[in-house]
Amino acid sequence: PPSTAADDEHGENINDPILMAVLQVVEYLIRHYQIHARPHTAHMMLRTFLPIHLMYPQLFQRVLSLVDLTTAGGSVGNSKSRKTNATMSGGAGTWTFLRPFAASGAKPINAKGLAKMAARDESLAMVLCDIGKRSGEVCVLEGRAVVVVSDNAAGGALPVRKGISAILSFSVGILVEALHIQSTSSEG
Repeated sequence: PPSTAADDEHGENINDPILMAVLQVVEYLIRHYQIHARPHTAHMMLRTFLPIHLMYPQLFQRVLSLVDLTTAGGSVGNSKSRKTNATMSGGAGTWTFLRPFAASGAKPINAKGLAKMAARDESLAMVLCDIGKRSGEVCVLEGRAVVVVSDNAAGGALPVRKGISAILSFSVGILVEALHIQSTSSEG
């Protein structure tokens, strides 16, 4: 069947209007400013799309195929530069552990594989911590702005934006799994 506007080039159905808008903005930035080719912006692009890679694996694979993983900023994947500012660095770093997942038809990276890498690489763990920290800050800010409404017996408040809490859950889940992997590997 022919592809519709709601399908990406890999046939993944994307009906979320916010995601569609994001894709249009990213495509514009890639075409006009080549954000995928500059080390710092490529690093930020990877950081932005990493938390949604489980929900939209083909989209993440497309991002991986656009970015030069050997020159993307930060120091993820390079354990020798453990004390560098991997979370915001624009210097040449390495996201090369994602290379096998960038190939067309490759199996997408799963949470367990990402956790194994984070257990071995402090730089990736720092990036995941920073993603979680920033999303937690947004949750706190939005929590202050939300009016508490309770019209049921159990009480409750209006929920914080679902996407931000999902990003926070992603970061925490991967980091907890990475800590578990580290603790079980050091015991045996």
